[in-house]
Amino acid sequence: MRSCIHFAKKKVSILRKCDLLYKRIVFPTTKQNNKIKAWLVLCRCCGTRLNPLMMCCLDCSTFGCLKHLRNAHLQEKGHLFAMSTCFGEIFCLKCDDFIYDRKIEKIRSEHQNARRKLLGLSLQHRWNPGRYEARLCRRSSLRLLRLLNSNNTGNSQQSIGGTLSIPGLRGLVNLGNTCFMNSIIQTLVHIPMLRDYFLSDQHNCKLCSLTPNSDLNTCLMCELSHIFQEFYGGESLYSPFVPNRMLHLVWTHAKHLSGYEQHDAHEFLISALNILHRHSESLSMKQNPHDCKCIIDRLFTGQLQSDLTCTKCGRISTKLDPYWDISLELLNGKTAATTTIREETLTEKLKEEENRRSESVGSNSLCSTTTYLSNLNNNNEEDKMNYL
Repeated sequence: MRSCIHFAKKKVSILRKCDLLYKRIVFPTTKQNNKIKAWLVLCRCCGTRLNPLMMCCLDCSTFGCLKHLRNAHLQEKGHLFAMSTCFGEIFCLKCDDFIYDRKIEKIRSEHQNARRKLLGLSLQHRWNPGRYEARLCRRSSLRLLRLLNSNNTGNSQQSIGGTLSIPGLRGLVNLGNTCFMNSIIQTLVHIPMLRDYFLSDQHNCKLCSLTPNSDLNTCLMCELSHIFQEFYGGESLYSPFVPNRMLHLVWTHAKHLSGYEQHDAHEFLISALNILHRHSESLSMKQNPHDCKCIIDRLFTGQLQSDLTCTKCGRISTKLDPYWDISLELLNGKTAATTTIREETLTEKLKEEENRRSESVGSNSLCSTTTYLSNLNNNNEEDKMNYL
């Protein structure tokens, strides 16, 4: 991150747009803004959504991945500045680097903390060093660079400056036939709310009752926390991660998955979520076993409500059953409706399923049953909207 010669001319207009983008797109705090982000954040060139370097042009509000904004959009429109839709940093497409400005960082931090407070996460506080502190940090950085240049060979130079390291992007070693497990691990580490939960130390492994000895880790939550640190830590991102401890713990707690034969990814996900739920140690679960507020239940569970209605007297009998997953239809092949369907969020699809099933039961059809889908915790519907 270096100084940008183009930023000074556009600073005033960028400051005006930052507050709106942080509120509506980057750190949404309302249900409506969550829907806006889910619908808008899409690269118009390659169609991708799940890219940590998704950007929004600050001149024309075009959304796209950094690769296409930096190439096609810059050449076609000549627009220089874009904002990361994931973290909120400003990027200069001409300088090919992120920009730091204290005023923008203050606005970004305020909106980020508002979002984190809504999700029940700890607040982040930035340290702004004075001149003397900045000078000390600069001297220490120069000493470190000299040490690296004197002790490293050409191979290490490539790993330091020649390859772009993106936090969260890392390969996984296939331990025989464990591609089903690797696909689920990659999915879990890219769930934003789960990422914020573990990286903010909401699950403290040092205080975990299932892990009294760090050499004997039996808690799957602690192991998942370790995996998040490996993916987002910035060290060793150039080498693939070996999930051998995760595999061992799943074998230990789910005997039907033990062995090196191939298994179904969906089966592994359900088993892993069950284990994570048991190991999450939710205080609310201890107080009320029927109303768990752990991170796994907040993200992955819901309720299936069945209403049995007597058509003669109108009396309604209600039954609630928890569910882990819902099967949704996927269209085969590419059709003209593919683009339209891509714009719709999973939340909208779930709403289509709600109230759909209604049927008559009984020999004389005196009763009818209706099934509803709902979140397990209604107050968390807004939290979950952005991650579906």
